Amino acid sequence: MDVLSYFKITDDMNSLVRDALRLRPDMKGQENQARAMGAKIAEYRSDYFPTVNAVAGYSALGTGLPAANNFNVGIEIVWPIFNSFLTSDQVAETQLHRKAIDAEIEELRQRIILQVETAFQNWQASVLRIARAEHALAASRVQLDLAQKRYFDGHSDILELENAERFYTIDGATYVNALYGFSVAKAAVDRATARSLPQ
Repeated sequence: MDVLSYFKITDDMNSLVRDALRLRPDMKGQENQARAMGAKIAEYRSDYFPTVNAVAGYSALGTGLPAANNFNVGIEIVWPIFNSFLTSDQVAETQLHRKAIDAEIEELRQRIILQVETAFQNWQASVLRIARAEHALAASRVQLDLAQKRYFDGHSDILELENAERFYTIDGATYVNALYGFSVAKAAVDRATARSLPQ
C-alpha cells in the first residue's frame, strides 16, 4: 500500500516546458511529419535536374569457339524538360502541406505550454494546501490535548471533548486529502511533460 507523502518542488516551469516539448509523443509525431514533408519537397525539386546513370554490359556472340566478346559502356542522361508543370505543382502542394503542419506544430506547442503551466501551478498550490492543512491539524491536536486534560481534570464536559475530537478528525481528513491532491497534481505534471512515459 502506498503511503501519501509530499516533497519540496525543485522543478521550474522552463525545464518542465522544455521536457514536454522534447518528450511528448504528439510533438514528436508532428515534427516527424514536418521532416517528411521537407524530404518530399527535396525529392520533387530533384526533378528539376537531370538524372545521370552509368550502364555497362557484356555478351558473347557466335556459335563457334572462341566466341566474339562484346562489351558496351554508356551514360544515360534523363532530363524531363517539360512534364506539364507537374514538378512545380508537386513542390507547391507539398510546401502548402508543410506550412499547414508547421501551423499545427505551433498550435500544439502553445497547447502543451498551457497544459504544463496549469499542471505546475496546480502542483504548487497543492503544496500550499498541505501547509495550511498541517497547521490546522497541529492546532486541532493542541485543542484536543487541552480538551482531554480539561475533561479528565473535571473542568469541562464530554461535549467539549467530543467537539475537539471531531475537529481533529476533520482536520486529519483534510490533511490526507491535501496529500492526495499533491499526488494527483504531480501525476498531472508528469503526464503533461511526458516524464511518466518510458524513454
